[in-house]
Amino acid sequence: MRCPRRSHASHSPLAPDHQAAMTQLVDAATGSRPEGIRRTATVVFTDLADSTAQRIRLGESLADRLRRVHDDMLVTHIEEHSGLVVKCTGDGIHACFDSSIAAIECAIQIQIALEDYSQSPSAIATLRARIGIAAGDVLWASVGGRPDCFGLPVIEAARLVTVAKPAEIICSRTVRLLARELGSHGYEPIGPLTLKGFNEPTNAFRIAYENGA
Repeated sequence: MRCPRRSHASHSPLAPDHQAAMTQLVDAATGSRPEGIRRTATVVFTDLADSTAQRIRLGESLADRLRRVHDDMLVTHIEEHSGLVVKCTGDGIHACFDSSIAAIECAIQIQIALEDYSQSPSAIATLRARIGIAAGDVLWASVGGRPDCFGLPVIEAARLVTVAKPAEIICSRTVRLLARELGSHGYEPIGPLTLKGFNEPTNAFRIAYENGA
């Protein structure tokens, strides 16, 4: 099953400047330049916890319905925070933002939405996700007619999501520095971490948030 996709040309009323910048970035990446274009981005990876065991327990039909709920929920929040869904990763989503604080706030809202759904009487089953966030220069290019990005921030975010526990958000030190003191969340240092493929330990932070519902 494919993740839902919507046009990257759509604009969010919450942050039109950010959405316009992201649209220009993607348009440049999918243009006529075969070598792509390099831009700074904040990369987010999500991973649905216990998805295989859940699919076995629920059966294919219910598991597919639950996955559609998950995907629609994540895509909605990503678009509301002016992000771009790059691809479905099987058990999660790879997204990019041109603002670190937007990426963090999106991740928090995703976790809150998943928690709220899981506690709803109408929930098919519990949904819990791990989220990793990294930032830096990435190479945008067109792959199969769709925008994709590559580089160390993409790898780092994918590695950080494996460190996170269900319902946790882990971000890199670069994301922490870019976001500064914006937002009402906190940061708990958990590094240095040894991430696969990285020669040096990585300083990382667990994002502390509360469900205000």
